Amino acid sequence: MTRFQKQSVALIYYVTSRSYLEMLLTKLDDLIQYTGGVIDLADQQYRDRILLQEGWGMGDTSANWSTYAYPSLLDFRIGLIRIIEETKLEEYGWTPAYNTARMLGEFQPNWMSEEEETDFKARFDELYRLCSYYDSCVKPPRSWTLYSLFEVIKELGVFDHKVPKLRVHTDIRINSEESIYRTGVYIPVGDQLGTPQFAWTYRDENGFEGGQLEECETLNALGKQLFSKFNEYTAWTPSEELRAFAIENIKKKKIDDDFGYVKFDYDTQLRLAPELIARNAFTGFDCSWYFVELVDGEFED
Repeated sequence: MTRFQKQSVALIYYVTSRSYLEMLLTKLDDLIQYTGGVIDLADQQYRDRILLQEGWGMGDTSANWSTYAYPSLLDFRIGLIRIIEETKLEEYGWTPAYNTARMLGEFQPNWMSEEEETDFKARFDELYRLCSYYDSCVKPPRSWTLYSLFEVIKELGVFDHKVPKLRVHTDIRINSEESIYRTGVYIPVGDQLGTPQFAWTYRDENGFEGGQLEECETLNALGKQLFSKFNEYTAWTPSEELRAFAIENIKKKKIDDDFGYVKFDYDTQLRLAPELIARNAFTGFDCSWYFVELVDGEFED
């Protein structure tokens, strides 16, 4: 396994772990407590009365928000607790983060102060983002690519830590869509640049299996061309060379310029080159997979 593969596998094990899910629950509890405090303060300050006197509607009040929007946070909590409990049975469902965001988006927090609204949004956005990393492992279709793994590994500081020791079990070889008998992370056989996947063993009472391995996300022709010049780290780090690669392949019509990339200024082109290339560099295919075991408490030299 390459170092980046090991970091990717370690990341996926981390974001699907019970400790990670419990961290999400703690952040959600903090958000619920914070929001409840803001609602109480708004009530003490008679904000709704002032809003109505100034011509705002009932839909803009804290009473309306606490009646219809706030309960979605409590439902979010129930959903997270259920997921944590289900992992004991090696069942992995996705979080209610998306549905909660949709519900909250239907209600404007005009009753909050600007500072409160900014704080609430920052807290929820962080929670939503962290939930998305778990959901990317379990919600079909699995959505990790080398690019997104690099971005999250960088954000969460995996590059700053020792890589946990991993053991590849070549005796546990599973094809895409076959039944799984070991819960954990799998790597594609013979493709070091294929994206690892998380899979699990749970079957419901009807025999439905939601945790099988899907298609492997790997490099297409453009991606292979990219990696003939770059590696797992430099391919997604803004640089003049990457910008030139993007522009060259837009001209060759190998990259679909749905960004309007060529019209951007230099600094914007530099910043967006990795994302644009990543949108054009991958393909999926069925393959065989090896199970990778995380060795608790041991690290690579």
